[in-house]
Amino acid sequence: MSKRFILYNPLSSGGQCSAAASSLKAEYGDGAELRDITAIGDYGEFFSGLGAGDSVIVCGGDGTLHHFVNDMAGIDPACDIYFYAAGSGNDFLRDIGRSRKDGPVLINEYIRDLPVAIVNGEERRFLNGLGCGLDGYVCREFDRLKALKGHANYTAIALKALLFSFRPRSAVITVDGKEYRFDDVWLSATMFGRYFGSGMKVAPRQDRTALPRQVTVMIFHCPSRLKTLMTFPKFLQGSHEGSEGVVILTGTEVTVSYEQTATAQVDGETVSDVTGYCVKVKQPEKAL
Repeated sequence: MSKRFILYNPLSSGGQCSAAASSLKAEYGDGAELRDITAIGDYGEFFSGLGAGDSVIVCGGDGTLHHFVNDMAGIDPACDIYFYAAGSGNDFLRDIGRSRKDGPVLINEYIRDLPVAIVNGEERRFLNGLGCGLDGYVCREFDRLKALKGHANYTAIALKALLFSFRPRSAVITVDGKEYRFDDVWLSATMFGRYFGSGMKVAPRQDRTALPRQVTVMIFHCPSRLKTLMTFPKFLQGSHEGSEGVVILTGTEVTVSYEQTATAQVDGETVSDVTGYCVKVKQPEKAL
């Protein structure tokens, strides 16, 4: 009899992921088996142990899925892989037009040939996007406050950073060989999906399914903190295109360099002491 292996992240969403995984197992009965995803050390060995007709359900949030696609890099499993959103952000699911109420969603085609970012010398595949600026700062504060208080709000942290604590930087951004220089950069996000930060529609026209594949680079630079604060609500709605200081570029190879170190985020996972990053897009053989 074929089995469903439910890989859950006990650290995701304050323990709610474990409860969601248990509910899934109860729904599937004896045909399902729970596995702690943080305890899987070798995905080659894990997938080789699956039988014909077996399937895998990854249960967690965007961070869980980010680690999963990186830990299994170089492996193309023959089995069906599903994603069941049990996190707090769920930007990946939002981008593909699905929601938690849809239950487990088949994702094999979405996790093949992902773009690769090189950050601090380390390669990372990503599903949604990455950036080195206000978004990285906010993700770092989100993690800190969540660990301290048990909860945090991305938008509230961003507003506080805009008002007081975040300092914009100068950046050099190269897209497909063409160089651009900007001062007073608040955001420089490179997006494979449209959303980050639990629903901020940063790249409204980005399409992960289009061929040839590309990423969208969204830069926002502005010398005025007040004007930046006034523009910020447009990012929540995805209506910032055409606003003063907003530059949108598309391409397949991106390099971003900062004059000072900053915190980066890759699919919401923070990386400290970053002075830049590179992104390369891989072209699949066919559209999704």
